[in-house]
Amino acid sequence: MQSLIGGYQQFFKKYFESDNNLYQELQHKQSPHTLFLACCDSRVDPVLMVNAQPGDLFVVRNVANYVPPCNKEDNNSESLAAIELAVNYLPIKHIIILGHQDCAGVKLLATDKLEKNSPTVWREQQKQLKNNIDKNYTKETASEFEKINVNNACENLLTYCFVKDKIKNKTLSVTGWYFHLDSGKMETYNPEFKTFSFL
Repeated sequence: MQSLIGGYQQFFKKYFESDNNLYQELQHKQSPHTLFLACCDSRVDPVLMVNAQPGDLFVVRNVANYVPPCNKEDNNSESLAAIELAVNYLPIKHIIILGHQDCAGVKLLATDKLEKNSPTVWREQQKQLKNNIDKNYTKETASEFEKINVNNACENLLTYCFVKDKIKNKTLSVTGWYFHLDSGKMETYNPEFKTFSFL
């Protein structure tokens, strides 16, 4: 706890006691340019990774960076509420789905270790993942599962009219990133060629 308090005190000194007037500008309005949909893994922090400042990013985090597909009968998703807020009411220009190596959520989905009473959204994510890969989950194939999970999230985003309309009007872009924990390198998904390449 002391390290957290000390961290806050450093934050306060940097942004409120110095000549930095960033929060004077941010206190009345936020104008993030990018929405990150990331896993809640403690090792994968979008703000830290892109060296962003407060106000730059709107961040949504959940287990295995899941984006549910549009379902008119059941859209009760906290992630969806955040996505809709970001796209429709904030000046978001880019959406990045951030997946990563050694994702515990993807491993659970791929190895059938979900509890019987797991949330429905988990079951839907598991079904979609397995429908898109015909392999067993191993140490060697784990990254394939994780990247397909990123691709699925990108595809699911495109099922929402408010996302599709902005992409069509060229006011919004959607892409997937994949972070390698062992090397620190990042790959990005190219939807045209359906491949990942290093940034």
